[in-house]
Amino acid sequence: MKRLVSILMGISLIFLLTACSSTSVSQNNSSNVNTSSTPKDEQSENSTTGDKKQKNNLVVYFSCTGNTEKIAKIIAENIDADTYQIIPAEEYTSEDLDYNDSNSRVSKEHEDSNSRPEISNKIENLDKYENIFIGYPIWWGEVPRIMSTFMESYDFSNKTMIPFCTSASSDIGNSADALKKICSDKAKWLDGERFSSNSTNDDINQWIKSLKIN
Repeated sequence: MKRLVSILMGISLIFLLTACSSTSVSQNNSSNVNTSSTPKDEQSENSTTGDKKQKNNLVVYFSCTGNTEKIAKIIAENIDADTYQIIPAEEYTSEDLDYNDSNSRVSKEHEDSNSRPEISNKIENLDKYENIFIGYPIWWGEVPRIMSTFMESYDFSNKTMIPFCTSASSDIGNSADALKKICSDKAKWLDGERFSSNSTNDDINQWIKSLKIN
């Protein structure tokens, strides 16, 4: 009788050990799945983050009344470009911009072809840009002298230069030619365009599309 009881107890112990072993294996397998999935999720998330694509377009502009700035910002938004505003070291006041006063600052600068108004800020990493839009107002049918200061401050070799201007009535005329003479002859120049303060987004976008730039 004792022998029979011992045998039955032995059989029960074997079943109990087998059940515990199965539970432990199941738990270990479940733990391995969760652990391995975490790095995969992180790897997927990191791969989709990445670095932002570097912009190769720059819109440079000089604006005293805001008309040129308006056009420049529309261009920049539509081609996903960086912007750089030419800021004079000495700000132009309303009296400075009085074209009817022969003694005003702009009148004197216009009369002096060697005038080079100082610029207070600089472009960082110009080399990374391929296409450079250059915007300015028309003063007496010409570019403001500060634009000459800008053109003489950098090397535009192997750049594509795209001029645009704003005016009440004057066309872009020969203003871009004056910039070309200063700029490196290794730069490529595209035809410029004149805009008024009433130019629409569609007007600007049609011109951009006609350029067929990257």
